[in-house]
Amino acid sequence: MTEIPTGIFIFKLKMPDLFSFTAFFLGVTSIYLTLNYFIFLSLGILFLAMLFDSLDGWYARKLGLVRQFGVSLDGFIDTVIYLINPIILFFTLSKETSIWLMLSSVIFFLAGIVRLSVFSDVQFIQKDNSPKYLGLPVFWTLHLTGIFLILSYFNISINPLLTSCILVGFSFLFIYNRPWKKFTKPNEFIYPTLFFSLLFSILELM
Repeated sequence: MTEIPTGIFIFKLKMPDLFSFTAFFLGVTSIYLTLNYFIFLSLGILFLAMLFDSLDGWYARKLGLVRQFGVSLDGFIDTVIYLINPIILFFTLSKETSIWLMLSSVIFFLAGIVRLSVFSDVQFIQKDNSPKYLGLPVFWTLHLTGIFLILSYFNISINPLLTSCILVGFSFLFIYNRPWKKFTKPNEFIYPTLFFSLLFSILELM
């Protein structure tokens, strides 16, 4: 049974939740940067948000602070970081707004929501004596977005129809029933996310 809070609020925050709210703040900041055409810095901030989003779950599991509130909160924040932000970036990068890009973005968003809902329900599965994600983790959308930004940096544009097909492909992988590697050691996600955050932030200045 869920513990009923005794304070003046209906919730009680724990340390991992502060990481989650930091990730959310960075995600909202990224939207602001994108709308003001600081595209590369926006993605750099998103990778920083990804770091805090990764730390909240790792920290909660390490200290035995995992609870349904934190899992649900993480899902809502993941929606902002890994689904809404990339869609805004794709539309910003696109030379034209096509019906195919709009439809594929809706499919992408809905499939991502389903993937996050499944994670909220089952979290991880055990396979080959290690925890795995069920369905492609939504955080890979930042890496996909990074590829698009790198191409745009070299003035290589991708046809909106091809972008739409890629988004639909990612949507399929979100809900495809197969295990995906889970990074369990901090250095497996801390250093790569810091690297990409710094890389795209520097590209904004160049």
